[in-house]
Amino acid sequence: MVSADTHPLPALRQELSLAAAPTNADGSPAWTLYDPAAHRFYQLGWAAFEIFSRWSLGNAEAIAAAVRRDTTLEVDVEDVLALAHFVVAHELVSASSAMDTQRLISANAMRRISPAMWLLKHYLFIRVPLIRPMPFLRWLSPRVQWLFRPGFWWLTLASALVGVYLASRQWDVFAHTFRGYAGWQGLLGIAIALSFAKVLHEFGHALTAYRYGCQVPTMGIALLVMWPVLYTDTNEAWKLRSRRERLHIGAAGMLAELALAAYATLLWSALPDGPFRAGVFMLATSTWIVTLTLNASPFTRFDGYFLLSDWLKVANLHERAFALTRWWLRERLFGFGDEPPEVFAPARRRVLIGFSWFAWLYRFVLFFSIALLVYHFFFRALGLVLMMVEISWFIVLPIAREAHVWWQRRADFSWNRPCVRTLLAALCILFMVCVPIRHSISIPAVLVRAEAQGVYASHPSMVREVLVHDGQTVAADTILAYLSSPELDYRLHAAEAEEATLRWQVEQQPFDDQLRRAGPALRKEWQTALETVAGLRAQ
Repeated sequence: MVSADTHPLPALRQELSLAAAPTNADGSPAWTLYDPAAHRFYQLGWAAFEIFSRWSLGNAEAIAAAVRRDTTLEVDVEDVLALAHFVVAHELVSASSAMDTQRLISANAMRRISPAMWLLKHYLFIRVPLIRPMPFLRWLSPRVQWLFRPGFWWLTLASALVGVYLASRQWDVFAHTFRGYAGWQGLLGIAIALSFAKVLHEFGHALTAYRYGCQVPTMGIALLVMWPVLYTDTNEAWKLRSRRERLHIGAAGMLAELALAAYATLLWSALPDGPFRAGVFMLATSTWIVTLTLNASPFTRFDGYFLLSDWLKVANLHERAFALTRWWLRERLFGFGDEPPEVFAPARRRVLIGFSWFAWLYRFVLFFSIALLVYHFFFRALGLVLMMVEISWFIVLPIAREAHVWWQRRADFSWNRPCVRTLLAALCILFMVCVPIRHSISIPAVLVRAEAQGVYASHPSMVREVLVHDGQTVAADTILAYLSSPELDYRLHAAEAEEATLRWQVEQQPFDDQLRRAGPALRKEWQTALETVAGLRAQ
């Protein structure tokens, strides 16, 4: 490997490539090292770049001396050896001897996992590549260049405003559209709409990445706890030097779905009722809400995470923020006196620590909800096992690992202020849990009815007499109140007068020539008047 006595350095693989990257948050230059065999990217700082630039010297002492001579960096042999261990651990060195072969065999053996662990990892997450989209992107990209012009997005904004205005004019119909499509036709339309939106989301990423010169090797389905989600491999975005272009690629999927929702809202006002309108309604409402709540969240590794990572100029945001917070927590609890894993400005450090706490809380709620969903989705025995796997892997295991680190460092404990404070807090919590403070708790409360039923008159009316009082228990068919309706009384009197007139005409018809000419139609009018009077009396 790398000897501490002679300090020779292994040769790097020839197919590795190095490209300039966006500057770090502190303004220092950065570079990206690309491993095409593993399709993996590594971000290098200034010191690592200077060391790699002189790697051909083949000796750690020579490289350290050259860097100190040619730059203002203070690099020592340990820095060079640390980078050498890094490239060996990530298999970035060439293998040309029997020792290298044995090293690769040993590394491969260490990566092997048991069948149970393989099943567990593939149950939790697995990617299934389906297509290689580059030929299609080459054909499609020249034909959709108008999507990337400002005029299209101004038109989209105008369509969204018009669509929202038209929907607000018939808001009751818009809000209750989904309820009318509970059958298989409505579900089919919704499924097609959701599938179309998600495919458009992924092609938004792919087209934007191709526009900026990135290769998109695969697109497919990722099974996240057996739940299928689409994915697009846009890892080559790390080769881009412009952070703005990376942000465009990360936001392209969400912007595509929001544009689709804007035009769907406008289209909803022009479509007739049917499954297609239900699908358009889904595009106009639920799809963009889902994409903003899930994809825009920076607490999981979806679009929002990469957008925030690029905006903060902190690559591997989760890992670095979590490492910083674990250091902060150990110092606050035990006062080990360790150096932080990375040096950040005080404001940036507070932001990263606060972000990691929110991320842990979000993941706890998310993973616990997934565990409950898995429990209810399968039959009870299997569901209970899978729920315990979820809770153990995502919640219990990270806590156990951190507790294991505390136990390993028990020799570093000392009676300093943080340690004493932690001990006192633990004793207080133990006292509150184990010793009952009091046996009863009194709290203010308001007693309200469990159920309430509103009673409405079928016609506008006035209360004439109420036959019940507050708190009275009533049975079925009990008369609660008498109502009077002047309008209904007027209509009834008018109908009775008209019925009486028609009845007299029918009775006099045999004796009057003019009434005889009316024929059977007169009796029909009288029967209609009788039915009107009966209906009004019933009301």
